[in-house]
Amino acid sequence: MKQSNLTAREIKNLRVSNGLKQRECAEIVGVGIRQWQKYEQGYPCKDIYIQLLTMEINSKELITN
Repeated sequence: MKQSNLTAREIKNLRVSNGLKQRECAEIVGVGIRQWQKYEQGYPCKDIYIQLLTMEINSKELITN
């Protein structure tokens, strides 16, 4: 699978700017909390996980607007 081009800081900023907790992000993409923490520390993150997270964020925005 393709790795995301986002840095650890960008992954964390995506989460924080959308008011999500690490546990919520882990649940959305289907990984454990420790794995999500690793992504925010710089471990390679699969691009599909970022796509899933972005889709979830966008769907919540559609519902609230």
